[in-house]
Amino acid sequence: MSVGVWFPTLGLLAWLCCLSLGPVQGGKVLVLPVDGSHWLSMKILVKELNQRGHEVLVLVPDSSLLIHSSESFKTEVYPVSFTKADLDGRFEQLTEGLFLKPPQMTDIFLNVQRLVSFTSLQSAEGRGFDLVLTDPFLPCGKPMPSPPSYVPAAFSGNTNIMTFPQRVKNMLMSGVESYMCRIIYSNFDDLVSRHLEEKMTYKELISYGAIWLLRYDFTFEWPKPIMPNMAFIGGINCAKKAPLPEIKEFVDGSGDDGFIVFTLGSMVSNMPEETAKQFFEAFRQLPQRVLWRYTGVPPKDAPKNVKLMKWLPQNDLLGMQSFIQTDVLGAYINHNIQTNSS
Repeated sequence: MSVGVWFPTLGLLAWLCCLSLGPVQGGKVLVLPVDGSHWLSMKILVKELNQRGHEVLVLVPDSSLLIHSSESFKTEVYPVSFTKADLDGRFEQLTEGLFLKPPQMTDIFLNVQRLVSFTSLQSAEGRGFDLVLTDPFLPCGKPMPSPPSYVPAAFSGNTNIMTFPQRVKNMLMSGVESYMCRIIYSNFDDLVSRHLEEKMTYKELISYGAIWLLRYDFTFEWPKPIMPNMAFIGGINCAKKAPLPEIKEFVDGSGDDGFIVFTLGSMVSNMPEETAKQFFEAFRQLPQRVLWRYTGVPPKDAPKNVKLMKWLPQNDLLGMQSFIQTDVLGAYINHNIQTNSS
């Protein structure tokens, strides 16, 4: 007489599912963000890491523009050499001369030096962080081959199909770019060697990123080699759209000509009066209607086809289904995209 053990079917399935579960552990993540529009997308990553059970600590400069404390993550503030008012003044200067003078590399170097001297960062190794999430900000040091024969150099104006002279220009610009990176980062090389056990340049340090999160879509780029540790996260900051009745009415009035979205990012909302006047005159001649994020004083004779807004809801505007399906969007003018690294 045989003896067996009987399980109900559902009970057996539940038991087998439990056996297939593996252990899951949350890690400790140190976040070193770049302020401004770069943070707006990184914040989504940080919140998602927290929701998945990871312990997240964000180091924030005491003069931060957009990085604030949140229930989704912990923050620690470190001192910098400028106040919030100084920072606002810098961006006022930026809008007057992208328009005059970029921030001095010596200023950036001193602020980075203060950051690495900050107690929280010095004790990071002892606090058991498993991962550092940061923003490289500049493209130097990305571990990605870029054959100049078909990968256009930045600001070259070339496409992936180049004539021989264009390829020569592309090769020269790629070489100049590498040389400029060495010059720009030369001040940081000593800082890196001072805080690491082995001698290493800053460019080499950046190239050791375990994974690169590229905040764009491959279909919008020229063909180029991609390394296994690179992941595309374009559109991660696109939230569920909200209705825009007022803007929709303005856009619909453009008819088949479409409309133009003009924005220079979260940092540049104003510009010198003469520069703004040139834009107004250029837009006046267009058949399209223009949505412009602008906080300056509008001219008395502002074109009727231009709508000025202190805050432009890009996500809601570009996500409206009717705009995309009917090809109403004539052009989208903005600044650049960013990349995250860890």
